[in-house]
Amino acid sequence: MELPSLEEINRMHLGIDHLMESTNIASENTMSEIREIKRRIKEELELKSIASSTTTTQETSDLKDYWDKVVPVATAVLKNPHMISSSSWIDAIQCVYFYNQQTVNVNLTIYYNLFAIIETHASEIKQNLAHGKLLETYCDAWNVYQKVSKLILTLFSHFNKVIVSCNKRNKITGSTSIYLTVDDMVKSAWFDHVLEPIAGDIGILVWLAIKNGEGEVARVQQVVQSFEEVGALDSFDTFFLEELKKQYVSEKKAPFEGMNAANFLNSVLHQVHSGNMFPDSSIRKLQEFLQNMRIKRKLTTEGEELIELKRAHMSHGTDPSAREETQ
Repeated sequence: MELPSLEEINRMHLGIDHLMESTNIASENTMSEIREIKRRIKEELELKSIASSTTTTQETSDLKDYWDKVVPVATAVLKNPHMISSSSWIDAIQCVYFYNQQTVNVNLTIYYNLFAIIETHASEIKQNLAHGKLLETYCDAWNVYQKVSKLILTLFSHFNKVIVSCNKRNKITGSTSIYLTVDDMVKSAWFDHVLEPIAGDIGILVWLAIKNGEGEVARVQQVVQSFEEVGALDSFDTFFLEELKKQYVSEKKAPFEGMNAANFLNSVLHQVHSGNMFPDSSIRKLQEFLQNMRIKRKLTTEGEELIELKRAHMSHGTDPSAREETQ
């Protein structure tokens, strides 16, 4: 079987962003659904392992040769990509191409082991985040993760094509066997092992960064982008709006101290909007939230004024409702 040339490998790399964008399962499923897909695939792999534990086939032998060449490169791509030689890189891509060219089905062993490599790397990133400089180290780690993830997507591009083809075929036949693309694996691993465990801490730091003004705009943008990229923007929006509500009803609004409620809300919206900190969908949620808060405050103020007016009438014996009750 003819192996891909270096030119073909480069074309794989150039087309990878378009491929992932048009077939991204994460954009169609919630994180809970993605986790269900992961659980199902793990069960399928375990059943397959039990069924084949007593036999050694040519497929098993080929798979061992495959991983002997691919795994060291995949691991190095995530940790030290500059240490990979050109020959090792090309050999690994050719090996992925050769093995997956022989089948139209997703090999669960390759699938699950690749996912394990990515998730292990994400867990190590979480462990290495500096708590004292969490916002800074998180943004740095996210930027690096995005870069090395593109290399993983390139390395396993042909395996990803098998996944995409299998998903399309299963949807047509009505099968429930849907697999996460390699891009989905990367995003799911970041959410599960890095972002979700520190989401509360990161959210508070983002709020503080917004209050600190323009100097923190870039970091706020990167954090919000990371939530959006992994399909968790709704959870960020919910957290931020809850935190904004706490600040709104609090008497301690520094550095917005001295503002009335309306000016406080306008200041937050202005800083977020002018700094392009949030995507349009989040801006719309923020605007709707602020409008509702203004209406609620107006109704509360009007209610308080009516109560005070009634008290004044009662103290002077002029309350109309009191006279009606007497009659």
